[in-house]
Amino acid sequence: MIFLWTLNPVGSQSQAIFAVYLSIDLIMFAMVSYIFRVSKWGEEVRRLPLFAGCVTLLILLYVGLALW
Repeated sequence: MIFLWTLNPVGSQSQAIFAVYLSIDLIMFAMVSYIFRVSKWGEEVRRLPLFAGCVTLLILLYVGLALW
């Protein structure tokens, strides 16, 4: 999240990079929230949502690096 504050959101390319990295932060927050919620209720963490989240993060990270 601190990295997002260092970006200059004036240019259109910077806005696209900001949007990609913000989506990465939100997906990571959703994954941490899922793990916390499931572990709090005593259920087993399913691998498919975590795998899908990790794949999505990798794709978005690649897109963010390609835009840089």
